[in-house]
Amino acid sequence: MSMTAFIGDPFASMSRRDARSENTASPITGIVLLLRELSTVIEGLNDEQYGLKQEAVFGGAIGGHVRHSLDHVQSIIDAMQTGTLDYDHRLRGTKVESDRWAARDVIRRLVAQLGGAKYEGLDRELKLRSIVSAEMDTMEVTTTLSRELIYVLSHTVHHNAMIAAMARTLGGWVPQRFGFAPSTLAHLKEKPCVR
Repeated sequence: MSMTAFIGDPFASMSRRDARSENTASPITGIVLLLRELSTVIEGLNDEQYGLKQEAVFGGAIGGHVRHSLDHVQSIIDAMQTGTLDYDHRLRGTKVESDRWAARDVIRRLVAQLGGAKYEGLDRELKLRSIVSAEMDTMEVTTTLSRELIYVLSHTVHHNAMIAAMARTLGGWVPQRFGFAPSTLAHLKEKPCVR
């Protein structure tokens, strides 16, 4: 199975190579590619696989990890507009957690929003609000948009790796290197093939 293209997706005609050459160092493009791969995995699962809670090992269902990742992407998109970022403000228990088609629709929307994002000004400052301990007040620090985009990319990879393990445990299809960090993929690409 290959990556599926979204209907109306502004990146549908863009291959991985084209996306990289258009803006080589863009974390926005990296996030878009990860979301498209995630959508492909979601489409390859059945409803039971998507919603089955695996609390003992993974702390929830695939749908919960998908929702959590998408909330982070939405947070960074919101911060591009407002200048304030708050990853802790999430909408738990949404339809995305239980309905894989709702998740796919949210991914389409996020990809479209990221497609309209400007690649200039990635180093502009943002205010980041965060709860660092349940016993403390929320803190606010200064960060940059590019740094937080890279964090969201890394966070998405981390959850994609968990989703891959969960899907495989349930007999679902997952691309061989889904959930691998970009640095791992680059390392594997440079490694000579041993036969």
